[in-house]
Amino acid sequence: MAKGKSSEIAQLNSYLEQIRSQLTGYYQELALEKVVITPDAIKDKFYGIDETGKTLKELVEYHNVSMGLNLKWEHSKTIILLQDILNCSYKKV
Repeated sequence: MAKGKSSEIAQLNSYLEQIRSQLTGYYQELALEKVVITPDAIKDKFYGIDETGKTLKELVEYHNVSMGLNLKWEHSKTIILLQDILNCSYKKV
């Protein structure tokens, strides 16, 4: 907290307290979700970065599983080729 008695210092301290309260709330959310709590995880929550997004490879795999036998051969062939390209070219970091 900043030290002093001016109105700017009071506003700054109020703002810092709000941020501290938000960060504490994010910490508690992560604890309830039973995920690994790291500074980066709390920072991502603060900035609204969502780690639950899917990669293109994951979407293709989901599509194949959900569509299953309903795919025509030509479509299946295209999806298999796309999967091969993704497996060779891109790796999840």
